[in-house]
Amino acid sequence: MENNTVLQYNSSRPPLNNLYIWLLVLCPIFFIPITYLQLHSSPVIFISLQLIGYALPITLFIKDRINLTAAGYTKLPHWIWIFFTPVYYWKRDNITKSNHTIFWCGLIIPLICATLTFPITEEYENSIYTQPEQQDSYTPALPFPNAEN
Repeated sequence: MENNTVLQYNSSRPPLNNLYIWLLVLCPIFFIPITYLQLHSSPVIFISLQLIGYALPITLFIKDRINLTAAGYTKLPHWIWIFFTPVYYWKRDNITKSNHTIFWCGLIIPLICATLTFPITEEYENSIYTQPEQQDSYTPALPFPNAEN
């Protein structure tokens, strides 16, 4: 009899859909090619990719909060944690009473992606900021070129 009540209690809560939180955690992987495209494209494409880069995580965050509410979780992490996502991942894992896989992946994946995008941005900066050519001799400029001494 006791086992039936436990099954009945667990079936009353709809299952939690973790699709959007995993897409949010994996967002940095999607931004590696976007970073390359931004650096080697026109300003219009650069701005549109920047807007996508800001809108996508916010949209995934909102969809995850909607899924948490639909699954019956009433106490949600505060919305301000979208600006510091590891705290959101930690609080979400505590609320859903899951292991902290989302949290640890949310810490490790951005570090790996930052390591992978660093050479791309460094190559781009080196191509823009080149060292001026060294002059063979130094000729001081006259303070007033038309003045006779």
